[in-house]
Amino acid sequence: LSNSTQQNLNTVGLTLQAVGNGLETEGQGTPFSLEYIGNALGTIGVLEDLTAAIIKFPEETDTILNIQGNLLQAVGSTIAAFDETQDSTTAGSLEGFIGNIIQTIGSVIQVLGIQVQAEGSQQNEDDNEDNQTQDHNGHKGQDNQTGSYMKWNQQNGSKNQHQNNQSQQEGANLIAVGSWIQAIGAVIAAIGQQKEEMQELQLGIDE
Repeated sequence: LSNSTQQNLNTVGLTLQAVGNGLETEGQGTPFSLEYIGNALGTIGVLEDLTAAIIKFPEETDTILNIQGNLLQAVGSTIAAFDETQDSTTAGSLEGFIGNIIQTIGSVIQVLGIQVQAEGSQQNEDDNEDNQTQDHNGHKGQDNQTGSYMKWNQQNGSKNQHQNNQSQQEGANLIAVGSWIQAIGAVIAAIGQQKEEMQELQLGIDE
């Protein structure tokens, strides 16, 4: 997919996720319960990711927002998972607990992927600066070191570029895997939530 298509899909996905988390928070019958707090933190985390996707920030700011956003989602889903162990009803508790834990794992994997990409980008910048310095020094001494130095510089730069591109790809793969794991966890948690709400309706409980 082209970069613009990826960006558009990412924005739409994050928007849907933010709306879903917001509705889940609003649907809690007990304000400021652990589940309410967990879902609210998750919503804030997704909104941070969405802000980074919509607004053109410097790369370092984007990285910080994405890491913070995913960590907030991880904390939120962990709190929601713990709340499932405290429910007065048993229906759907297991699915809710497992689903939220899976979402936590997915969010953490995404954070690792973002960090790998950020390190690759930083290494690219450092290598470019080094190459410019080496080129300048090579031109200054080219009367004495014309062939061998420039050849070494080009080979070394190509090798570093390949390694940095590989790091970027590895980071992207981790982010993709984390996203899919998070999506699977959300589906499982939604199934558990449905079972829980059905039992609460039958018992006349509003949690």
